[in-house]
Amino acid sequence: MSINAAWNVVNFRAGLVRALIADGHEVIAAVGDDGALAGIEALGARVVTLPMDSAGISPFADLRLLAHYRALFRHEQPDVYLGWTIKPNIYGSIAAAFAGVPAINNISGLGTAFLGAGWLMRVVGVLYRIGLRRSATVFFQNAADRELFVGRGLVRERQTALLPGSGIDGVAFDPAHYGQTTDGVFRFLLVARLIRDKGVFEFIEAARTIRVTHPAVRFQILGFLDVANRTAIDRATLEGWVAEGLIDYLGVADDVRPFLAQADGSALADADVALALG
Repeated sequence: MSINAAWNVVNFRAGLVRALIADGHEVIAAVGDDGALAGIEALGARVVTLPMDSAGISPFADLRLLAHYRALFRHEQPDVYLGWTIKPNIYGSIAAAFAGVPAINNISGLGTAFLGAGWLMRVVGVLYRIGLRRSATVFFQNAADRELFVGRGLVRERQTALLPGSGIDGVAFDPAHYGQTTDGVFRFLLVARLIRDKGVFEFIEAARTIRVTHPAVRFQILGFLDVANRTAIDRATLEGWVAEGLIDYLGVADDVRPFLAQADGSALADADVALALG
């Protein structure tokens, strides 16, 4: 399996890794090294690091990544390849096709490259078409995303399937534990990377509008400044919102549950993956 960052496996794919291992499979996680490798190893998976620059657009860096994928497939000889996020879905799947390994892809959202127009969207579209051509199954978590990929000829409809989401651990994230504050202050929480495509500006505008008539309502943001992203929100802008009294910035956290427990309302960071219905 491959994904752009180790923290992504730890936070969003841990249940799948445990289930695969419990079923007797060996799991190899090919990821970018972001400091969370120990978390993957604690799940029981073996880790292989790749030169993964998820926000980079250098063709030379991407060719180097493809070469690493091909070497990985030759060395490990996996039975199945599972891919998430743009570059693993493209370059990992190309390498899988060269190695004759079935690829199963998961497209949970469109990503920055597809939110708009221009040369980058066209290039990514071509790469997706090449990468997904021989995939055994391409899972989508949103019907509109599947229709877009099929409509643009990036994937054949018979290859696709729709999932109802990435899955939530109902024990770890028990909704009965949330909204337990007793101070009478109503809080909205946005948990997201601080980039434009995560609805941060919409959240700010909502705060600005609502606080005109309800000044006691608090708006909180929890998430990291993704400075490598092309649509990153800079620290000065964030600090300006805090100084204006629009939001409380809570920083970053490995475990979001204590913050959710203090919130009365939670804003969804991705409009296109909020509900996977269809």
